[in-house]
Amino acid sequence: MNGGPLSDLRVLEVGDFISAPYAAKMLADLGAEVIKVEDPQAPDSARDFGPFPQDLPDAAHSGLYAYLNANKLGVTLNLRCPTGRALFQRLAAEADVVLDGDPSRPLPALGLGYETLERINPRLVVTSVTPFGLTGPYAGFKANDMIAFHASGAGHRQIGYPDREPIRAAWYHADHWGAVNAAAATMLALEARQHIGRGQRVDVSSAESLAMLFVSFNNVGPYWDHHLVLGRTGYIWTGTYLGVLPCKDGYVFVFTPDDHMWEGMIKALDDPEWAKDPLFAHREGRAEYAEEIVALLTETLRDRTKEEFFQRSQENRAPNAPVYDLREVFENRHLRVRDYFVDLPTTGGETYEVPGPPYRFSEGGWSLRRPAPALGEHNEAVYCNRLGLGRTELAALRQAQVI
Repeated sequence: MNGGPLSDLRVLEVGDFISAPYAAKMLADLGAEVIKVEDPQAPDSARDFGPFPQDLPDAAHSGLYAYLNANKLGVTLNLRCPTGRALFQRLAAEADVVLDGDPSRPLPALGLGYETLERINPRLVVTSVTPFGLTGPYAGFKANDMIAFHASGAGHRQIGYPDREPIRAAWYHADHWGAVNAAAATMLALEARQHIGRGQRVDVSSAESLAMLFVSFNNVGPYWDHHLVLGRTGYIWTGTYLGVLPCKDGYVFVFTPDDHMWEGMIKALDDPEWAKDPLFAHREGRAEYAEEIVALLTETLRDRTKEEFFQRSQENRAPNAPVYDLREVFENRHLRVRDYFVDLPTTGGETYEVPGPPYRFSEGGWSLRRPAPALGEHNEAVYCNRLGLGRTELAALRQAQVI
């Protein structure tokens, strides 16, 4: 017992890269025992991603892998052979959750789908997180984060200019949102188990997870009412400005959808003379003369720092924001006061400063207990101490490339 709120939970993770590993990480960070199952010949591909210490690629010291897999136990297991599948079934018999998210080893294709595992352990929750889900004409498609991102419609609706090609937001949004939904849905299935007495299959699509954010009612309503497909609008949105402008030390995001927000922004800019023009007094005029306003705002912001503009906007109820770069995020006083960044130890002895939890509990909760496992680090602890295999058997399994 480690004291976390999920300390009684046992999870098997067959995941790769981000989606399933991040979902399992969210459970592990709250105390769940997560056993990460990697293929001995083809380990988690996150090990090939940096950052690496001294920029020297080393699969044993990947910063991405270290972040996504801290707090987990790690075993190797070849699920393509009968002995490996038999060992996995023994582990599943004692687990509460199986998280399936490795496209190179989908559990149903290996004969380890929900129907098989449910016969072994009726209380098991089996969560699959894939780009398109387990049913439908796209179910078997090979896909990555970028494919899921654009399949969600997010690229078409992403803020940008309508005469330019669709864009993709930075990093892996579909993978991360699929993971968040997988973790949340798993917890809901576990809660349901308390009432119905059995587990169930949870099918999560990362494309659908991201579509939920972009294909929301404000986009669906115009389509159903007027067959209008909304796209990117540039910097004009509902008669006001929405976009990024340069300032003295970088960029700021300007958003003034309501009159009081426009007025607040003008006060934040110390009431420039040009803002008194009657043409700019109402939304309609500001929409008609948007290009002129953008030019005037750009000139006025040239002597303001992003933090000055942010603070003054807050004082005047204008929801404008600084566009921080990574250095500014790491040095941000607000995040430092909230202890948002934590030290993540690694098996190689390095320490990374990484984001902590995006939530706070008044008692207990999130903690870092151990670094991410080396490949097969806990084979003996799991197979011998948990399943009762002897060390001679373990050596034979290794020689046969089962582990």
